[in-house]
Amino acid sequence: MKRVLYVTWEGAAQNYMKSLFLPMLAHVQSDALSLGALWFTQSGPDVIQSTQQEAQRLGVELFPHPVKRGIPVLFQIAGVLEGARVLRRHVLEHGYDAVFVRAQMPSAMAWAMQVSWPKGCQLYFDSDGFPSDERVDAGLWTHQDPRYRAFRAVERHTVRRACATMVRTHKAKAILLERGGDDVDASSVHVIPNAKDPDAFHPTTPEQRQATRRREGVEGQDPWMVFVGSLGPQYYPAQILELFELAWARDPRARLHVLTGQAEVMQTLLAPQTHPAHARVVVKRVGSHEVAAYLAAADVGISLRAATFSQQGVCPIKNAEYLLCGTPVITGAGIGDMDALFDAHDVGYVLQDIDTPALEGAVEWMLSMDQQAREGYRARCRQAGLEHFSLDVQTFKLRDLLLVG
Repeated sequence: MKRVLYVTWEGAAQNYMKSLFLPMLAHVQSDALSLGALWFTQSGPDVIQSTQQEAQRLGVELFPHPVKRGIPVLFQIAGVLEGARVLRRHVLEHGYDAVFVRAQMPSAMAWAMQVSWPKGCQLYFDSDGFPSDERVDAGLWTHQDPRYRAFRAVERHTVRRACATMVRTHKAKAILLERGGDDVDASSVHVIPNAKDPDAFHPTTPEQRQATRRREGVEGQDPWMVFVGSLGPQYYPAQILELFELAWARDPRARLHVLTGQAEVMQTLLAPQTHPAHARVVVKRVGSHEVAAYLAAADVGISLRAATFSQQGVCPIKNAEYLLCGTPVITGAGIGDMDALFDAHDVGYVLQDIDTPALEGAVEWMLSMDQQAREGYRARCRQAGLEHFSLDVQTFKLRDLLLVG
């Protein structure tokens, strides 16, 4: 049996390990393949404990390694050097045959320990977007910043050295191949989008949908919009609210639920209430096991994101969840491979801009949808979700990547 150690680094506001990576690793495991996870995290003890419990439930060996924040440059250097030491120790103590590093910090750890790399241990690379370019897009770094240049060099080195590389989008593959140069074989870079369990995220019966709507105070055929996920500035929280205000102006029965762990962001925009539509906005945090019921009962899911350069490598997890639940999506253009997917499957409305006229077009599309059209969208969304974002489909590809390369 081949033993692989997946290595990731997450900030305090993230827990992709529990929601995304652990299910992926559990599904990939087979008689020929065993996976463990080394998780560098800034999360608190409660989050670490609940994630460990989930790992035990799924049968994945998880090694959390708490990380404390420090002065940015020194913190990153120290994190890489300490991480390299921890990584090497885990590989040797547990007898792993391969290391699967995700994004820039674990890749830098693998680079830092290359002189002492365990003999015979393979390296795989989960590129998972372009984190350094995200910092440039956000105005935190420049292309001349030594940190940007260093991590770009690590990215280039890793994609050249790895047995195989995993990316989330076809656009990311093209960018990574260009950056890696002629030394990188195109067949070694595999497009494997983020995926969710279709048994957990699925359409529900009309009776179940109505029960969820009644519980949330959404009457009969009231237009119901749902947003799920983080609410940083790149997700356009003000424009989400404007979209709903425009919908309410057309139909005062409209409702909006924002399901997020960053409720304070939307609450700041809602207070003081400057628009009568705000009385019909609900902002709350719900358990991960509760999300699917909301999505399946809603009429439309919202997925806005700034279309910067780095977002070409992104596969929004919320889109996978919406579509698998049979929920059409209002999304923005220029994010990963989403434009092509929406065009091919007709699963929602793609905003070419995020200004008021564009938002009004999305509202017109949503409110013109009758029950027959809604059923058509539900079927197409579910089918697109199964084809592109099913955990079974995508982990089959990942298993092949790790076993064959």
